[in-house]
Amino acid sequence: MQRSHKGSSVVVLGKLSRLPALYFPGAVLNGSTLKLSITIAASGPSIRNFGAYLTLTDKTYGRMDALGLRSYSQREGEHLRVSEFKGGSLEIEILKEIITTTDATRVLILFLFLKCFPNIVKAASKAFRDFQEGLLARKRRNLLDKMAQEPQLQQMRSREIKDVANVLEELLKADPTLQRAASEFSNEYVQEVKIEVTRKGDPDKAGTERYVDF
Repeated sequence: MQRSHKGSSVVVLGKLSRLPALYFPGAVLNGSTLKLSITIAASGPSIRNFGAYLTLTDKTYGRMDALGLRSYSQREGEHLRVSEFKGGSLEIEILKEIITTTDATRVLILFLFLKCFPNIVKAASKAFRDFQEGLLARKRRNLLDKMAQEPQLQQMRSREIKDVANVLEELLKADPTLQRAASEFSNEYVQEVKIEVTRKGDPDKAGTERYVDF
């Protein structure tokens, strides 16, 4: 699921082309917009861990760029951007226009990563303290357990489930120190992660599908 491009690793998404259709059945994705929303408790977060969470979100998305993370980091126009902050609890909204199926797949894998990684990193840290042998197997089992809670993934064939797990595992191998700080933040302060699509041609929110975690 990884290939090298000018010295940087690229997470390949080619086997996951059916994923957008499972999350947004019947939607015309080309020209539509996916909105990834992250709701965070408004008081108390560590700036360091909050920064780690945002950096991990951006780097994870960048690792799925066809030209790799290094190239992504140099193309400012491609970077994830916050479209809106909302008060009360802090809600961060990230909008991405969808041109191809791969665009939608990248955002969906980022969505799944943000849902899965905090518990997996926490469980893996405990496993490492208890015993080092079998750590990768435990991480894989925790990942599959978390994925099993996602209704749309239950519709996938076993081979497709493995393909999604392989991509998430590749992403989980990167930036372990950053992931630990980000997972501490997520487990304590992230209240909800959700994704929705505004379908092409819909003048308002009537055409929106939403999938919510927690």
